[in-house]
Amino acid sequence: MILHFKPADAKPAVDPQGSPTAAMFVPVTTQDVRGEHVPSPWLRVTETAELKICDLDTQAGREAMAIKIESIPLYRINLELLIDKILLEVRLDDVRLKAAQAIFAPDDLPEVVGDAMAEKYAFAGVLRHPAIASKTPLELLDLYLRLYGPAVPAHQDIPTHLAALMNGYHVRMMEACDGFLWRGHGWARLDKMVYNAERVDHDPTITFESYVARGQEAAHAIASHDPKTLLAGWLAAERLQEDLCRDIDAVLSLPDIRRLPRWVRFDVFRILEREAMKQVFAEDLLSVFGDLPDIRRNRLIAEPIEENAKGEVSPMLQQLMNQTLAAEAKYAGGALQFADAAQRRRAEAERSLAA
Repeated sequence: MILHFKPADAKPAVDPQGSPTAAMFVPVTTQDVRGEHVPSPWLRVTETAELKICDLDTQAGREAMAIKIESIPLYRINLELLIDKILLEVRLDDVRLKAAQAIFAPDDLPEVVGDAMAEKYAFAGVLRHPAIASKTPLELLDLYLRLYGPAVPAHQDIPTHLAALMNGYHVRMMEACDGFLWRGHGWARLDKMVYNAERVDHDPTITFESYVARGQEAAHAIASHDPKTLLAGWLAAERLQEDLCRDIDAVLSLPDIRRLPRWVRFDVFRILEREAMKQVFAEDLLSVFGDLPDIRRNRLIAEPIEENAKGEVSPMLQQLMNQTLAAEAKYAGGALQFADAAQRRRAEAERSLAA
């Protein structure tokens, strides 16, 4: 089984002392994500045999999850209230009501005790469908999974639907398993995957020097003297750098990351590949800068373009290299600093071009 995930999608978690921790769940999928984007934002883990993943597509997996729900009263109570709330809300929408009725057919929906419209006046934790409490944990879980879809449109994807089972209390679930899947989507522990992960489109034969050469060749292949095209190329290259930097920061900013995950080194190489592209775009852009007076006057954008045109690497990226690639390097937020600055530059450029 191969698990795919995006580091920046991890749910923030803290340890008992209140510090951020890598012991958190991150959305995962077993589906093939190759070709969705080039380069890919996805990381993959192929070494999953030792992970305790609960597969809810199997009877054994659902029974195992039901045991966890029964052994942790908080989860049972939450599941009962989730189903109760869904069944109350479907009565207010014909489409959702028909979906729920189809799920319960040939039986009727559980009977509501009291006025369903007066829910906001009810005591918190009181079930308006008391019959729910008589169901076993396995029956509750099966029902909740079947309700996914038109009956509960607020849960736009499977990870959201499954996350509601935990109601924000991930720690107890992580004590019981390393993750759980349903229909190829779910959650798994970041700290159990992050060190052995690699980008989906990772090519181990590409050297550091090759990344720089590839960036230069790719930029030269986009032959243009149009200033807006050159600026768009520069901004697109920086947008990828920003996304990679946010992934790097999402992981390296966690104090309990013990060593540099192997994918981070190659992400830094890929960031430098884009920096090489930006240098080529910037050199050509500088000769036609007069056609973009608003951009040229905006030093937030113009200064890094002028630095790139001289063949220089962003000082923030130099800091990131020192914080990740150097011997005994210690991360100090360099990736986040660059990503935030890149986001500001992109917003400024969009405003200037729209004016």
